[in-house]
Amino acid sequence: MNLKLEIMLLILGGVIKIVSVSVNLWYFLTQKFAKEYIMLLCGTFLIAPSAVLLLLTIALSLVDVFKGKFGKVHFKLGLGLMITIGGPIGIPMFVYAGILAYSETHTGDFYIIEAISRSTSLVEALFGSLPQIAIQFYNNVQLQSWETLQILSITISVVSLIYTGYKLCFAVDKIQQYEMASAKIKPESPVADLKTLTERRIEIDLQVHDVDEHQ
Repeated sequence: MNLKLEIMLLILGGVIKIVSVSVNLWYFLTQKFAKEYIMLLCGTFLIAPSAVLLLLTIALSLVDVFKGKFGKVHFKLGLGLMITIGGPIGIPMFVYAGILAYSETHTGDFYIIEAISRSTSLVEALFGSLPQIAIQFYNNVQLQSWETLQILSITISVVSLIYTGYKLCFAVDKIQQYEMASAKIKPESPVADLKTLTERRIEIDLQVHDVDEHQ
């Protein structure tokens, strides 16, 4: 797995999130709902991922405050607000892709970005994509309505869920694997190793011989 492909996957994830949120919002604003509570659930789970991420940001910031780590509070609040506001529409994915594209220390950045993106993707899947699939499917069944755009809305949410599953299960240490595969490290010479070992044995033999003579 190379760096360019990882950047492309991050950009793809951002595009998928934008499209997914757009079609879910379209469904909520334009489609008829069989029951009022279904409409309320649909609207609630449109904002649920951001609400959960905001609560996590506040909780983590308070933990740092209680521990006296005030230097990290501003950073966590800024990062958390960016993820809270922009996460559902994929903005962090584009930011992560930009960091990997222009940073000179890819390995460290990748581990941080991968951990954050997987965590936020999990929240968005559990509180966004998955509920929307269930709600829209149930509403369509109740109304016996399966128009092309309604099916497309569910399909895009499924694609978003599959992408999240990929990130959680398979997107591990890509850059490290790439760097290990591309690194050109010359193997140590067996002749040199044998020579070093022989010299070391001679030194030990001489030391033993000196000890015997003194005795």
